[in-house]
Amino acid sequence: MKSSAPVGSEEPRAVLVNVDDDEIHVVLDDRRVLDVPIVVSERLRSATPTQRKNYRFIAKGIGIHWPDVDEDLSVRGLIAAARPILAPFVVGGSTTGHALGTVLQLSGMTPSSLPPPRFAAGAMSDDVRKVG
Repeated sequence: MKSSAPVGSEEPRAVLVNVDDDEIHVVLDDRRVLDVPIVVSERLRSATPTQRKNYRFIAKGIGIHWPDVDEDLSVRGLIAAARPILAPFVVGGSTTGHALGTVLQLSGMTPSSLPPPRFAAGAMSDDVRKVG
């Protein structure tokens, strides 16, 4: 099966997920944070906090599966459903931007526990910045 992605590009991948009563928060491997309204998934909206925490990555993070509620969401679909502007943030040293910091805090993780960002220098959009 051929991919529709341009040659040399890679699928965005999720590295961390947190679901609350209002939103699905997803940290991508390029450290963008998606905040997607929970209404995109009736199953997750109706799920208990314990069910929302039980997720598995599909194909190394191109999708997310919640076995307790039989829900599968693709990262591409979540990007399309995310708020129009992805929250800009800075990660480096002891400074963590608000969006990423909130998701990390809710998940009990630190910036150093994330994999290194997967993008080339100069390939960043104006909406996302990287320091360090």
